[in-house]
Amino acid sequence: LEMVRHPIPDVEIDIHISNVFPLDRNSNQIPHIALTKYSADYIFFVDGDNILKKDALENLLKHCDDNTLVGPTMGQLDNELNFVQEKNSVLAGKSYMSGWCLAAHRDVWKRLTLPSYCGPFSEEFPIAYFEDTDLSFRARQDKINFVVVDIPVSHFGKQTSKQLNTYELYNNSRKVFVKKWKNKK
Repeated sequence: LEMVRHPIPDVEIDIHISNVFPLDRNSNQIPHIALTKYSADYIFFVDGDNILKKDALENLLKHCDDNTLVGPTMGQLDNELNFVQEKNSVLAGKSYMSGWCLAAHRDVWKRLTLPSYCGPFSEEFPIAYFEDTDLSFRARQDKINFVVVDIPVSHFGKQTSKQLNTYELYNNSRKVFVKKWKNKK
């Protein structure tokens, strides 16, 4: 709500607040709904267990263009496609934009939209893991740039998955991801 009190000049912002707790299978549909329901040029997604502080949205959006996916962190995978690390800097190799906070121009989201799911995040993955990794791998194939921007954020630590068996979720999602991406460059 702080962002509403300090609007960004010349940027239309549609704000939709959605509680997805407890996290369920339909949580991947929120980005799909946002892309069809709202008309803003820039679309921004952030997990419900994060609070962005003053100027965070402005810092993200000033790096957005029609060929860039912007967020505060990237993750790294090893050669077997396991998570290795997450950093606030651009990583090389098998890296991905972390999905807990992403911003992009509407045109980027449209390019990443999967016709079978009507949105950018694939619903073939069980909730909580690898949707963002898959999105990033598809973005890289489409030659979309990644920009990591340092923003002030408060994270309330795994609130989205506290009630879930994260080990099982991770392994189930990883199996889907490996099957899809293991032989692709």
